[in-house]
Amino acid sequence: TASDDVDGDISGSVVTGGDAVDPATAGSYLITYDVSDAAGNAAVQITREVIVENFADWLASYEIPFGDSGNDYDNGGLANWFEYYLGLDPTEPLDDLGFAVRLELKEGVMRVHFPNLVSTGSYHLETSSELDGTLNPWSRVLTLTGAQIEAMDKAARSSFYVEISMGGTTGFYRLLFEPN
Repeated sequence: TASDDVDGDISGSVVTGGDAVDPATAGSYLITYDVSDAAGNAAVQITREVIVENFADWLASYEIPFGDSGNDYDNGGLANWFEYYLGLDPTEPLDDLGFAVRLELKEGVMRVHFPNLVSTGSYHLETSSELDGTLNPWSRVLTLTGAQIEAMDKAARSSFYVEISMGGTTGFYRLLFEPN
C-alpha cells in the first residue's frame, strides 16, 4: 500500500520491477517497488529479495538424502516435506512441537493429542475460557516431565492424548514445551 498526504491512497500507482520470480527455479530474485504522487514526488524505492529454494536442494543443505523426504529425520513429529513447507529445521525436533497438536471434540469431551513426545524437556498443557487468558488466566491441567516420558514405551510416546470435559463452555488450549 502507498498513501500521500495530499493525494490519499496511491496504492494503484505502485510500479513493481526487478526480476521475474520463477517459483520452479531455485535462486535469489530482487523485486523493486516505486511510487510517485500526482505532483511527481517519488518515494524512496523499496527492494525485497525473494529466495526460491527447491525441496531437493533444501534437503541436501541439511545433508538429508532425497529418499528420506517423507520421513521425519529429527523424530520431532513432522515429515521432512512439512517442515520444508513451514520453514522449520528438519534436524531440530523441538521446532515441530507447535505444529503437531491435534484437538478432537466428541460429546462434550476435548481429546488433546500430543506430538511425538521427546524426553528432553517437559510438556505443559494449559486451558483458559478466554483466548488471551487475561480475563481468566491460563490454568495448567497437565504436566509431563522428561522422566515420565522416558518411562513410556515408544508406542505410548507417539500416541499420547488426554481427555478434558468441556462442561458446555468454550475453551482454549495451549501446549508449552520447556527444554531440560
